[in-house]
Amino acid sequence: ALTNSIETSLRGVYGGLANFQHQEITADTYYLTFTAGPTIKFADSFSIALGGRYISAEKNIDAYAVTAGIGELRGKYTEEATGYGWVISANFMPTDSLNLSVRYESEVALEFKTEIDGATNALGTAVLAGFSKTNGGIYDRDLPALLGAGLLFKPVDKLTFELSYTYYFEEQADLENHLSKEIDNSWEVGIGATYAFT
Repeated sequence: ALTNSIETSLRGVYGGLANFQHQEITADTYYLTFTAGPTIKFADSFSIALGGRYISAEKNIDAYAVTAGIGELRGKYTEEATGYGWVISANFMPTDSLNLSVRYESEVALEFKTEIDGATNALGTAVLAGFSKTNGGIYDRDLPALLGAGLLFKPVDKLTFELSYTYYFEEQADLENHLSKEIDNSWEVGIGATYAFT
């Protein structure tokens, strides 16, 4: 999708000279999360955990293309951000066969800084600028808060049922340069069953 967007924007300026004869792009994204905090046990069946979170995020993009008439395009950059948040969860196990849990993870503000790699050529620099990617540029892409709940039920020793629900508060997160006004809150449901044959 990104290479198609680049080719379309170049065609607007250079016409058919910008037709791609060869194109490739590699991208990787890492979000490393570290959480630590105490768990307080109020009874054998009920406990609450509270923790702090540290998140380190990194994005790496390397795009290369050969055009029909305007030469090679090389755009390579890295974006990094760090942020802090917190998590609170509660666990209730009324019987040995039933476990209920709920958790809330706070929003984490992430301010990404862009660093253009020296391998980027003049054409690549111009194209990246059109996508608001400039050396030293800063933008926000927060990690949304979420509320989750889960249930584990074990009717017999060998059979286990699991149900989970997670709601993401994306409308409240600052998602600069990401069409944030068109993003709605989202949710997901997970259902699983496990049977032990031995």
